[in-house]
Amino acid sequence: MFRNINGIPLSDISSTMLLTLYGRVKESLSKDPILKDPMGEKIVEGISQSLLHSESKVFRNLARFKITHELQVHAAIRAKQYDAYSCEFLEQYPESVVVNLGCGLDTRFWRIDNGSMCFYDLDLPEVIQLKKTLVHETERYRMTACSVLDNRWLDEVTALGKPVLLLAEGLFMYLPYEDVKKLIQEIGKQINKGQLVAEVVNDSYTRGINKIIVAYKFKYEIGFDKGLTYSCGLKNSREFESWSPKFHLIDDWSYFDSDEKKLGILKILGKIKSFRTVQWTVRYRIGV
Repeated sequence: MFRNINGIPLSDISSTMLLTLYGRVKESLSKDPILKDPMGEKIVEGISQSLLHSESKVFRNLARFKITHELQVHAAIRAKQYDAYSCEFLEQYPESVVVNLGCGLDTRFWRIDNGSMCFYDLDLPEVIQLKKTLVHETERYRMTACSVLDNRWLDEVTALGKPVLLLAEGLFMYLPYEDVKKLIQEIGKQINKGQLVAEVVNDSYTRGINKIIVAYKFKYEIGFDKGLTYSCGLKNSREFESWSPKFHLIDDWSYFDSDEKKLGILKILGKIKSFRTVQWTVRYRIGV
């Protein structure tokens, strides 16, 4: 199914970017926010009228910020952690390249800009078409319209000859397992110094009853097409190391590792290993 925003048709999978955008911005507008996102607030102002008049109930609800508290808090906690990872990398390599894979309507550039880095937002053509109506490119902020599986973006980034930070929030789980594996291997071949920070899901949620449950949640709890579910999952945090000798696990992170008070009782559940690794983030060093 395709839905329009500002006259631009978006697929269901591209439309999932709105969940994190509106979750992050609702938190930004709240009392004592986990994360402030002024540019995200401006983007919401630029699309909300279109969503309010959409035939899609999902879009109309989002425009009214009808989202769960859990989604709001998780979107903000994750964004804050990925911002922290980015700033840590930029402290070590101030003039490096940061690539936001499957960027959606993310606004990280404006939250972490150190005045020296080069930042790429990369996503499918329809997403970048929409984003270019809302924000503008500069010498150091660029938008690239292509699939993450199209190696042209990797050729362009590595040609700059600088350390590279790759960020993949809410991306890999929607891609076929073998495609993610090939991408990791290609990254390992081309990048000599850098890091990858990627959100992943447990492979048990890409098959059987768990896969059906995920599809059900997208369809009936969130409102997206019943065919939308997870495709790529990992057995553990070190799996990328078996795909490429250039990948070395630094650490991993879960929402439940956060000390944010708004996480509430979920912090207790996060102490259970099987619960902590349903969906989590891995951070890898890329290099020899």
